[in-house]
Amino acid sequence: MKRTIFLFLLLSICSFTHAQDNITVKGTVTDGLNLPMPGATVTEKGTQNSTITSIDGIYQIKVKPNATLVFSFLGTKTTVQKVNNRTTLNAKLLDETNSLNEVVVVGYGTKSRKDLTGAISSVKGEELAKVPVQNVAQALQGRISGMQVTMSDGTPGSDPSIKIRGGMSITQSNEPLYVIDGVPQTGGLGFLDPMDIESIDVLKDASSTSIYGAQGGNGVILVTTKQTKSGKVTINYDTYAGIKQVTSEVPVMNPYDFALLSYERAVIDPVKLAAFTTNYGSFDQLESLYANRAGKNWQKEVFGNPVVSQYHKLSISGGQNETKFNIFYSLNDDEGVMRESASRKNIAKISINHNVSKKFSINGIVNYSNQKITGLGTGEGGNPRLSMLQNVFRYRPVNGLLGSDDDLEDLLIDPLDASLALQSPLISISSQQRESVKKSLNASLQLQYNLTPKLVYRGLASLTDNNTKSKYFNDSEGILAIRSGGAFGGINEFLSNRFNYNNTLTYNNTFAKNHKFDITAGQEYIYNYSEALSVSASAFPVVNSGWDRLDLGTVPGIPTSLTEDDKIMSFFARSNYSYKNRYLLSASIRTDGSSKFGANNRWGYFPAVSAAWRVINEDFMKNATAFSDLKLRASYGQAGNNRIANYAALGIFDSGSYPLNNTTVTTAFQKNLPNPNLKWESTQSTNLGLDLGFFNQRITLTTELYDNRSKDLLYNTRIPANAGFTNQFQNIGSTSSRGLEFTLNTANIKKADFSWNTSFNIAFNKTKVLSLSEGETSLLTSSYFPNVNDYILEVGKPVGIMYGYVRDGLYQVNDFDYNTTSGVYTLKSDAVRDNGAAAQPGFIKFKDINGDGVINDLDRTAIGNANPKFSGGLNNTFSYKGIDLSIFLNFTVGNDIFNANVLNNASLNTENLNSLAVFADRWTTINAAGQRVTDPTELAALNAGKTNPVYTGNASGRLYSDII
Repeated sequence: MKRTIFLFLLLSICSFTHAQDNITVKGTVTDGLNLPMPGATVTEKGTQNSTITSIDGIYQIKVKPNATLVFSFLGTKTTVQKVNNRTTLNAKLLDETNSLNEVVVVGYGTKSRKDLTGAISSVKGEELAKVPVQNVAQALQGRISGMQVTMSDGTPGSDPSIKIRGGMSITQSNEPLYVIDGVPQTGGLGFLDPMDIESIDVLKDASSTSIYGAQGGNGVILVTTKQTKSGKVTINYDTYAGIKQVTSEVPVMNPYDFALLSYERAVIDPVKLAAFTTNYGSFDQLESLYANRAGKNWQKEVFGNPVVSQYHKLSISGGQNETKFNIFYSLNDDEGVMRESASRKNIAKISINHNVSKKFSINGIVNYSNQKITGLGTGEGGNPRLSMLQNVFRYRPVNGLLGSDDDLEDLLIDPLDASLALQSPLISISSQQRESVKKSLNASLQLQYNLTPKLVYRGLASLTDNNTKSKYFNDSEGILAIRSGGAFGGINEFLSNRFNYNNTLTYNNTFAKNHKFDITAGQEYIYNYSEALSVSASAFPVVNSGWDRLDLGTVPGIPTSLTEDDKIMSFFARSNYSYKNRYLLSASIRTDGSSKFGANNRWGYFPAVSAAWRVINEDFMKNATAFSDLKLRASYGQAGNNRIANYAALGIFDSGSYPLNNTTVTTAFQKNLPNPNLKWESTQSTNLGLDLGFFNQRITLTTELYDNRSKDLLYNTRIPANAGFTNQFQNIGSTSSRGLEFTLNTANIKKADFSWNTSFNIAFNKTKVLSLSEGETSLLTSSYFPNVNDYILEVGKPVGIMYGYVRDGLYQVNDFDYNTTSGVYTLKSDAVRDNGAAAQPGFIKFKDINGDGVINDLDRTAIGNANPKFSGGLNNTFSYKGIDLSIFLNFTVGNDIFNANVLNNASLNTENLNSLAVFADRWTTINAAGQRVTDPTELAALNAGKTNPVYTGNASGRLYSDII
């Protein structure tokens, strides 16, 4: 009993003593603006004891008198304070990285993000560096709302195409202007190292782009490379490596299906049938010979091997406040998945920043890029229907009875191919040598002199020197040389120089504390010069040195050369005004004079104005503690486009030839009709924006609503032939592009060792043709094959409408009268007649749109829309103790795709060619015994439910709805 009482008293004393040791600490947590911070975490250091602040930023926690409290909130700097027996303890959490204070590059200057009035989206270089690509532009895919980045194919070294807000020009370039470290250019981003990017800012509305005038009509991408920083000299080495492999293939017919197709082609002709039997066997042998035969998988042979990509970068940087430098060399080696293709890029760069005095600083950058691209592209081969990719799809998979299927690899001429259309893809690759070397030197010198603390002069001079040398040689083993009568090759060289200098004066001041004002005035001059030279030769002897000795060709080609230049002179001014950091106003104007246009319209004028209301800074928002940003923006502006060929407004001469007395006579002729009134394309842009931020920018949402209208479009339009020409460059018509964009960024988790951030963007865009040339409501254009008009520009419809026929099933047996004596099917008088094909049962059938009973060009209509309903990207970035994981998804939804590969393979009538696997299930003219069927009843029963046409039933190559 005594022991029990003693233990009870001891526990009571311990409990009393512990209670006496703890104290209650209260206080308020505020942010840098002294506003309460709800949801901040208050933790007793070294324990699990913690609490969360209330909506008013108030907390209460019991801790030891000598405890240490840790105050933290996502996006702020953690604060640590000792209690020291205090019962009231307030804390202030300052922004760690507040997106509102980020510096954003704008035309000829910078701004804080909170002061922006236009539509500008940004992405940090550290995000782009996580994507292992050779071209920086590829890493932008899906990261900027309203911007589409597309690749024509996967050829190593190929340049992406970028379009911002749908593009406005109908036939000229829709590529944006690229400004790298203040230097404007139109050559893309291929010369940059993807790991050398500090940030990329995309100007999307005319109020932001009009300061670049004629160059900014398609949007502007501002690239800031990594800047020099003071500190000790440091040496860094970066590297990564990866393996690529094609994981899926386009299904093509297997050996048995190919043999059946070949038999069906041959059975109608006794001579061809006899040849087929000799080469492949009789019909009753086909299943045993080919049903389980592997055959040659040409896709695996050409694309099947895993390839390695690797990157290495060595950099040295450092210096003190007076002089800072950064030097690096990088190697980016990308093997292509297609045999013997690769891209090897070397980049060297030096940046130096020197402060001559407190007022005067100089910044110099020299960037040299050397990229060597080797191997064939998938589109090469003479024409789209005989391209390398089509060769892979269509070359026969079996050698029949003639030998082993592996023998096909070494066949220079296929003995079964009288047309010399295709050959072994491996021979085609090895016999067609390709090499392209792109050298780019970009040098710039920037000066800044502070005339007074409020008046700053900035000057920039830059030189871009590009040299691209492309070599090709087709030796005597390749099918192209065989068709051309012997080996041939050539060298094409293209040189371009761009000189730019600009000068700006910027004055800024603050009046009566609440009025901030700045004005920038400037001048810019750009000179572009280019040269091209092409030499070739053919009919080489068997022994030759390829492109290294073109003089060995016995038939020299006519050398061609070209020299061009153009100039732009510009003057511009911009002013910004801010009242109490609440009401922002910006206005700019630029005038450009371009040598590309007619003498009567050299100059273009591009004004812009924008305004913003920072609602977050109003007094009535002080109690809305959840908001960290609320801003409304509106803008209007004009920009131009001069992306046409040099001298298009002038009368240009071209070379030609004609035969005379058994010799070829070279001549020159005027190729176009001058137009002295040719002027700028003009784009008018209206933009409304809303910026929202919550919980100290832990969540940010940006919304943009825009309406762009382009007029005076530059187009090589048709003119009356009595003028002596059929076309002339004119300013015709107008288009519009409207859309809605959303960008959402969230910081989901941010702890000392672990963080998780999410970025999501989505854009909805619609384009429309508003008008064309006088008297015209539609224009046809070509894309897939020359002189095949497969797209239409039509007033009231979007740009990018595919134009063709509507599939209406197949011609059935009951659409014909059958002559039992001759075995001939004759189309009934009430059936729709196709002028493009002599229809038979099983032929593809198109819809008679105009109801005249005949299928012809007048029955074509809109069958597809290349514009997506919406597009965007989703990125999740995780970081744990220095290890990063990025999961990125980009998407386009609702757009139609013109699959020319399917269109080309839908024609099954050419002998000896394979096709896609889907066409193995087609309308057939042979029965299970291999006999040709002509009886109407048997033919109808044999093909009940078939949807793919008979092998001869789609030979015209016309675009139709099923291809889209």
